[in-house]
Amino acid sequence: MTMESRKSVSIPARLIVLDVLGTLLLVTGSLKLVAGIEVFPGQARFGDELVFIVAGIILMLPLIVHVIVRAIRRAKSSEND
Repeated sequence: MTMESRKSVSIPARLIVLDVLGTLLLVTGSLKLVAGIEVFPGQARFGDELVFIVAGIILMLPLIVHVIVRAIRRAKSSEND
C-alpha cells in the first residue's frame, strides 16, 4: 500500500477523551487490585476496584467500536472498487 492510497482516519475528540478517562479508571482499578496501591487519599476513595476496571472498559468501548466499524466499511468499499 502506497502513501497515496492511504486515507487519513479522523477520530472524534469525544472518543479520545472517553478513551483517556477509561484508561485512567482501568489503571487506577488495576493498581489497587494487583499491587494494593491506593491512588486516592482516604476520604476520596470511591469503592471497589472492580467498579473502576469495568467502568474503564465500558468507557473505552466506543473508540474500539468506531475503529472496527470504520475498518469494515473501508474493507467493503475497497471490495466494490
